[in-house]
Amino acid sequence: MEANKENEVPVSEFSRRESGPEKRLYSHSFSTNSKMAKSLRHSYSVSPASGSRIGDSYSQGILDKLQVSIEQKSNEIDSLETAIMTLKTQRANQEFEIFKVEDKLAHLQKQFDALVSSVAELEHHERDSLQALNNKYQLQRKQHIQKHEESLTELKETITSEIEKAFDENLGRLSEEISTLKKRKARLEQDTVLQDQDLNRKLIKLKEDHSKKLIGLNQSLDESLAMLKSAIEQVADDKRAKEQQLQALSSSRQSNELSTNDECRKTLHNLKLESRIKDEELSALEAGIASSKSELHATNEQVAQMKKEIDSYRDKSADIHRSMEHKEEIRRKLHNRLQELKGNIRVFCRVRPTCGEQKPLANIEFPDLSLDDDSPNMQMVIRKPGDDNFNSNSVPYQFSFDKIFPSVSSNTDVFKEISQLVQSSLDGYNVCVFAYGQTGSGKTFTMAHEGDGMIPQSLKKVFEDVKTLESQDWEYELQGQFLEIYNEAILDLLSPAKVSRSPSKINPKKYEIKHDDVSGTTSVTNLTSVSIVDADHAMRLLNLANKNRSTAYTKSNEHSSRSHSIFMLQLHGRNIKTMETRYGTLNLVDLAGSERLSNSQAQAERLKETQAINKSLSSLGDVISALKSSQKGKPSQHIPYRNSKLTYLLKNSLGGDCKTLMFVNISPFATNFNETLNSLRFATKVNATSQSRSK
Repeated sequence: MEANKENEVPVSEFSRRESGPEKRLYSHSFSTNSKMAKSLRHSYSVSPASGSRIGDSYSQGILDKLQVSIEQKSNEIDSLETAIMTLKTQRANQEFEIFKVEDKLAHLQKQFDALVSSVAELEHHERDSLQALNNKYQLQRKQHIQKHEESLTELKETITSEIEKAFDENLGRLSEEISTLKKRKARLEQDTVLQDQDLNRKLIKLKEDHSKKLIGLNQSLDESLAMLKSAIEQVADDKRAKEQQLQALSSSRQSNELSTNDECRKTLHNLKLESRIKDEELSALEAGIASSKSELHATNEQVAQMKKEIDSYRDKSADIHRSMEHKEEIRRKLHNRLQELKGNIRVFCRVRPTCGEQKPLANIEFPDLSLDDDSPNMQMVIRKPGDDNFNSNSVPYQFSFDKIFPSVSSNTDVFKEISQLVQSSLDGYNVCVFAYGQTGSGKTFTMAHEGDGMIPQSLKKVFEDVKTLESQDWEYELQGQFLEIYNEAILDLLSPAKVSRSPSKINPKKYEIKHDDVSGTTSVTNLTSVSIVDADHAMRLLNLANKNRSTAYTKSNEHSSRSHSIFMLQLHGRNIKTMETRYGTLNLVDLAGSERLSNSQAQAERLKETQAINKSLSSLGDVISALKSSQKGKPSQHIPYRNSKLTYLLKNSLGGDCKTLMFVNISPFATNFNETLNSLRFATKVNATSQSRSK
């Protein structure tokens, strides 16, 4: 009942919902059935009157059948109407359910629209939040990267200082051990030589004594044997004679038997005594021979023992030599590692002394060398002079370099910093040292000054180190070449013929730069190559080259270098025991003075020279800038080495694992401030180039 009540539909709702073609279909079906029933009833009701004419019995039977049929149909109609009403009720219920579902769907649609709007708002809010978080993340990332870089810088400085300290300690300890081992080796070698000589003398003496003894013993033995033989023969002769006498006297034996027997006994006794004495002498001689043989055997054993001791000394000497070679290899690796940590490209700044000139000085602030001498970077500040005779300083410019040398520093002080690079060239690396700066800033004085310039001191150190390495079985062959690049043309400064720079005179020799990318070496065809035997020979070559170098008067400098000079020293090393080879190159470059045309007021030939100099120096800057870009993740970056002869010649000295040092020489005077500033900026550009490390 409750279920039927739930399925009941209110009449008003049913009448409201019951509309359309379906309602008309049900009404039409119901009315049709009712009319059919009424007509049947009517026909059956009138049939008895007419049936009287046909037959009452027949009519009555048909009427009964029809009545039964009508009742059946009426029941069927009632059942159908009941079923129709049931279906209508179910339909109404289903439509009501559909209505409720539609209402619920509309409500859900509203909720869905609200959710879509909320999602859109959330997405917009999420994008804003993500953007804010991304900005915050980028900011924090930059801060973390900056902190990380600062930490890396501090860590690198700490590691560098620790490695330098450890290297210095290990180097000092290794040097002491090597010195001790060298002294010990020298003593052992001297002792070995002395012992060899002593043993040889003793052996020769023992051999001589033994030979003399053997000869004497042989002679004595021969004499004794000869004496014994003669005595035996004499005894035999005496025996035969006695026997003859005995036979001769046998007849008179009876008479002289007693006397003869006594004499025979005496004679036989004497012969036996003599034979026993000879046997004893023979035994003594045999014992002497055996003793000499035992002495000879002992001497041979002593000689063998001495040979073993000599071999042991030689083995110890070989072990010491191998230990020294191992320590030398460790020193070479540590030295190269130290140079890489300091930077394969380093920049030193040097201020030229005033030399007594009375000019206003530039305001340059130098670091405290007593405090920062071991620092990997030094900073200097130069201030732009004002208008009041350069006395009021306004704009400061700060620069950082590996080392800074004030005007009071000497060439010896400067060379202490580059002497380790000379060692790198002996270790088989390409090394390049060049001086850059305006004309008159002291480049030639730094590089080629007689006696204490970088080139003379480097050559002296090379020959000193070569002499030291001879004790480690290293042999070096040194080949020197000296050239200059004048107006983009190569000239041989060691040529026996006079060097001509006139464009009208054609040089019969053609100088071409060749690079071997496999070995990393550079050569110039037809260039004079001299085998250098000692430091004095090298100095004579330098003096010859300096006389042939091109200089001229300019407004900036009375003796201005008008060309780039390059001294190339090739070092071929070979260990005669291990057969290890090394090939290094030491390039010492004195660049021509850079200057502005407006300052130099060059004309005609000087103008052409200045333009060629500035172009090659500009190309050098372009090459270094390209190297810097290639180190920032651009491996396909083109390096314009061929833009000038200078950069193409120095190709293997500016890239790879070579060691390059640049001196930037600046003037101390305020009148040269602009040129000084340009030189410092160029040097800073070089100092920012990060080169690859050694393998």
